[in-house]
Amino acid sequence: TSVSVMILGASGRLGRALWESRPQTLEVTALTHAELDVTDIRAVEAVIALARPDVVINAAAWTDVAGAQTNAAAARAVNAVAPGAMGRLFARTGVRIVHFSTDYVFSGEGSSPWNEASEAHPRQAGVYGVTKHEGERLLEESGVSGAIVRAGWLHSGERDFVNAILSAAAEGRALCVTASQIGTPTSTEALARWTWDALPELTPVDRLTTVHYVEEGGWISRADMAVHALEAAEDRAIRLGEFKLAIRFRKAREGMRRTDADDGFRPLNCRLSSLKKDEFPRTERWMEGVDKSVDIVVEAKKSLWITQK
Repeated sequence: TSVSVMILGASGRLGRALWESRPQTLEVTALTHAELDVTDIRAVEAVIALARPDVVINAAAWTDVAGAQTNAAAARAVNAVAPGAMGRLFARTGVRIVHFSTDYVFSGEGSSPWNEASEAHPRQAGVYGVTKHEGERLLEESGVSGAIVRAGWLHSGERDFVNAILSAAAEGRALCVTASQIGTPTSTEALARWTWDALPELTPVDRLTTVHYVEEGGWISRADMAVHALEAAEDRAIRLGEFKLAIRFRKAREGMRRTDADDGFRPLNCRLSSLKKDEFPRTERWMEGVDKSVDIVVEAKKSLWITQK
């Protein structure tokens, strides 16, 4: 019999990518935040009783890192309390979970990479990391089976770092980007495809496993990621014959300042590595993912940018 899967948080970037890349061989349903608020555990219970999925992929999260600083209770409700309540419910009903977490569950000191066996200690000043860590802990205590998947620096070309950098460059704003935060970009689309491929291994029936999803190509700083995105955007603009736009991207790259500023709530060392590469192979290179996001942004915004002085 086919496995039935329910995606929660289906209107978010990762939720949409999961829905768009779903395998036709599985029975997949998806619920957006408007359709099901994961913080309402009674509603979750009713939906699970009705749909009876084998696996729930929880892509619902409070992901606005800066916003979490001033909305701690709301961030905690989504990132910690809801996964804990779902874990207890699913442990009782035999539903397995795939829950997404983050490199921000680590404190970020030093320069050694964090693997699945590293002790997670979030930077206490960072509400986002603290709430995501609490969510992991509550899931572990719940007795639910499945996986916690940690990934860092998600991008899709929409309301993200790539979009912000290219928009600032195209609009002629000065760029100042941190060189002190180091990690690996993660393509939302690639992570979604990998999740489906790895699903049988991610959903053991008798334990909760933690897996790091890390794209090939090594670790880079945020500033290096910005440079890569600007170079890719310049190439893209040249291919489109939009030379004035290409020049804006080049000027922004040449004029970009690197800073060592630290906002205090984001970890600096976001280097993830995986002890489980053989079990959970991945082939994506972060450069290709960033190039795709750049193409998406340029395609969506070029007509707006070209008309700007």
